[in-house]
Amino acid sequence: MSKKLLVSLIIVITFHVVGIIGMTGDQPSFFVNSTPFNLLLSAFLLFLNHHQWTVRQAMLLVIIFCLGFLAEVIGTNTGYLFGNYQYGKTLGFKVFNVPVVIGVNWAMQVYIAGNLVMQLGKNPYIRAFAGSILLVLLDYFIEPVAVEFDYWQWENNVIPLTNYACWFFISFVFLSLFFKSGFRQYNPLSGVLYVIQLLMFIILGSQV
Repeated sequence: MSKKLLVSLIIVITFHVVGIIGMTGDQPSFFVNSTPFNLLLSAFLLFLNHHQWTVRQAMLLVIIFCLGFLAEVIGTNTGYLFGNYQYGKTLGFKVFNVPVVIGVNWAMQVYIAGNLVMQLGKNPYIRAFAGSILLVLLDYFIEPVAVEFDYWQWENNVIPLTNYACWFFISFVFLSLFFKSGFRQYNPLSGVLYVIQLLMFIILGSQV
């Protein structure tokens, strides 16, 4: 294990554990409002530990950022795709009613899921299918926490099935592109980030 990876693992685990403790404590507001910073730090460390970047790979993540952000803009401003929802103040600066960090989150989560299913055979669509299931599973546990901490709010407090269906479809498209863009080397930070995020939202969800 390289020193860079070890330091990254320590930082990621520490920040998430402290976040869990803080968000379940008596004064959660500081930790809740630190969510965008934690997300950006996680993404930075994740991509920092990717080896042998190519222009094609970097451009794909930029495209996923842009298309994921665009999907959210359509969703929040029209009610199409995911359903009727609006972002709150917690996730920070917005453009067209969507926090900019949401585009970063799309790129990061697709990269993580792609890494986790990278070894599932050679068919990119089977891997994309498996990765999309992982992302929908994560979203399922995020939703109640997101509403509680004002990441976003759903109309009538009802999370529609279209949300999960659209998450799956968009994830499948992005992951299919991911596997056609030369991503082959596994990034160990991906598995740690997925597991710790999943555990964090399961724990937080049990408290709301």
